[in-house]
Amino acid sequence: MEWCSEVSKTALNTLHNKKLNKVTVIPLTEDIAKMQDFLKQMSTKAQEILQSDTVNGATKTKPWLDLAQVTLAQLILFNRS
Repeated sequence: MEWCSEVSKTALNTLHNKKLNKVTVIPLTEDIAKMQDFLKQMSTKAQEILQSDTVNGATKTKPWLDLAQVTLAQLILFNRS
């Protein structure tokens, strides 16, 4: 009968206090800039491969996959900033 007031409330308070005292580690600005530069280079490289006339359709699969993954990584990085 007293479960809510005796056990649940205490457990909830403990979880809340642990969450408040948790240390959050954020990346350095230089690290984010390096990551963004790397993603831009990968994106440019994939775009150049896709725009070149010497590459046939069968070998364009890898650049498309790379471009999709880089775009997803850039979007995640943008949303976290």
